[in-house]
Amino acid sequence: MGQAYSSTPTIYRANLQRTGRFETRGLHRIKGLKWAFNITDHIDPNTSVPENEDNKWIRSTPIIVDDTLVFGTGTGHFICVDISSGKLRRSVVVEGSISSAVTVIGEHAYVNHNGLSVIKYDGGQTLWHQPISTTNSSPTVSDKIIYIGTMNGLVAFNITDGHLIWRSETQTPVYCTPAISDGVIVYGRKGFDGSCLYADAATSGRSIWRFNFSPGKSSTIAATPVIVECRVFFKSRDGNLYAIDLETGRELWRNSNDFRENSSPTFIDNILLSNNSNGTLFAVDTRTGQSIWTFDMAEYRLRYTGETDWSNSSNYFSPISADGCVYSACGNILFGIDMKTGQELWHYIYSAPINAVTIYDGVVYCGAENGCLVALE
Repeated sequence: MGQAYSSTPTIYRANLQRTGRFETRGLHRIKGLKWAFNITDHIDPNTSVPENEDNKWIRSTPIIVDDTLVFGTGTGHFICVDISSGKLRRSVVVEGSISSAVTVIGEHAYVNHNGLSVIKYDGGQTLWHQPISTTNSSPTVSDKIIYIGTMNGLVAFNITDGHLIWRSETQTPVYCTPAISDGVIVYGRKGFDGSCLYADAATSGRSIWRFNFSPGKSSTIAATPVIVECRVFFKSRDGNLYAIDLETGRELWRNSNDFRENSSPTFIDNILLSNNSNGTLFAVDTRTGQSIWTFDMAEYRLRYTGETDWSNSSNYFSPISADGCVYSACGNILFGIDMKTGQELWHYIYSAPINAVTIYDGVVYCGAENGCLVALE
């Protein structure tokens, strides 16, 4: 018997610390497809985004509000689907594509699309909109403040009326979704003269520290950082996975196994899980930075499908964990992997690349490039 539904929605990457660890029953043995929802069957003719193969994707990681899956689509739809049956409950058309996770708090949904909007969750009416140049950052809500990355830095708005509270000093794009812990907000930027990880006071924007890891070089932090036990873990396009002291901004260690791609790491029980640019999943000891085991997803993909072009196939997919199992994808194959041993438990081959995954009560929900959200049990 699965755990009861909670009245609290799941949050992107499971919590504000962005650990990627979900406290729910895992999927240790797969039966197959439970249901599939295809956005193509529900395209609203009033959408501002023309339907074509380039924008049918689902890259917005689903969240769960009571018994409903909530996500956005490349065709500009804010979608709510019954978690048990996969049937459409409601669809709201917005201006522009939705490529990041939606946030739902109480009666309101916070959506990144051609700016930042607050939408009435049940009715779909827009309560306020900020026409800012947002990136793929997911709206982050904490203590009545909403944060989002833009092409000119991180901004913080009042959750009620949308007035600006503070703006970061980066002046360059913030692609990642920030992590928050104990009143500190952590995020990275794109740098042209050195790239920085920032730690600011969440309520005021006061700078606490900056960690410049590539002085004089162009680099970017596109992956969401993770905060655990006064440590910050993040990866950069310079190819490194870093551990930083949250209080001082001092580097603790780095692992240089070509972690250039954009997916975010996952933390569980002193292990950090992260995909690298070669399609390999690494388990790294968070105390030392040393690799514990690796799982070559690209090699398994070749074995199962004969597909040799794995480039960018795990570029945007961030692994998640639940109940001792890791879930990660390479192209159109989703893997269930034993967290302790790094051994494959199961795999599922889908007809399109898999982008966004969440898990609840033993069911894995996957958004794909073909406009489908599928439930696997």
